[in-house]
Amino acid sequence: MLVTGATGFVGGRLVEKLFLAAGRPVRALVRDFSRCARIARFPVELCPGSLHDAAALRAAVADCEVVYHCAHDFGSAEVNALAAAALTAACATTGARLVHVSSMVVYSAAGAVLTEDSPPAAPGNDYVDAKVAAEQAVLQTAASTGAQVTVVQPTTIYGPYCPAWTVGPALQLRSGRLVLPRDSVGLCNAVYIDDVVDALLAAGTQPAAVGERFLVSGPAPVSWTDFYGAYDRLLGTNAVTLWDDARIEAALGDSGAARARQWRANPKRLLEVGLVRRAYDRVRGWTGQGFWDTMKTRLPPPDHLPDSGLLALYRSRTTVRCEKARQLLGYKPAFDLERGMHLSGAWLRWANL
Repeated sequence: MLVTGATGFVGGRLVEKLFLAAGRPVRALVRDFSRCARIARFPVELCPGSLHDAAALRAAVADCEVVYHCAHDFGSAEVNALAAAALTAACATTGARLVHVSSMVVYSAAGAVLTEDSPPAAPGNDYVDAKVAAEQAVLQTAASTGAQVTVVQPTTIYGPYCPAWTVGPALQLRSGRLVLPRDSVGLCNAVYIDDVVDALLAAGTQPAAVGERFLVSGPAPVSWTDFYGAYDRLLGTNAVTLWDDARIEAALGDSGAARARQWRANPKRLLEVGLVRRAYDRVRGWTGQGFWDTMKTRLPPPDHLPDSGLLALYRSRTTVRCEKARQLLGYKPAFDLERGMHLSGAWLRWANL
């Protein structure tokens, strides 16, 4: 087995499950060995190199029956597409099955129900564009080379080590107030990390999965208020805040007054201004970090506002359907929000977050 992105959130948990549940030997393609602490607990074969290094890629894929592509480069859509195409071509050469981790964001969430037949997402968002480009590169390369590929498209993944939907919310709730729209809060299609990994493992073994795409979500959608409220209760922060939609939109506007409102809500955003940042760095050098640590405790807690893209997600009432994964992969999510959050909370306490 080869796992790309093994030092990341999804890939790291996949490595753990491959050893703990399946007892399978695992190889990882690694660019930065300083990030290997989590997977180094296991006898992982660490292969130095990147997906853009043809020789390293051939060596990593050699003799592997299944390759799990969990890596994602946040640099550009082109980088992700080139890497995905190269990996798919390498799998075609050796006969390995490729399981590619994509995302639900490749579809438009305009409808009430989201399935694998939903229309594609509109371009314009960097993350969405990168996920679309990588998935298309995998499918197009497979069509031209005969590679056996399966695409898994998780929804909102949360759980231990998750930077976006576990660590991030915890830090925001502990440092200030997390703002949600009062009048238009929609549905969160959350899925616990272990359910995603189980779907990936099934995708690598089920013959019927070859050439298919599968949406993977939790047992049922919940409201965003319930999702963040679960963290709020676990941490004892009482920091989820509902604002009227008009107030959020006014704060997110492009005018100077809107920017001033954002700075008042979160004074740290002033450091995004180049001149302010340079002055801050110079004064901090004169006074020492201890002075600024004391000053930060005296600042009012910031209001963590969603940007326009996150606000659109908060307002969406789309329900993701996973019938195809149930039928062809035997997928059955085992973690509802209560169980998933219980485990996430235990990890947050262990990690002192």
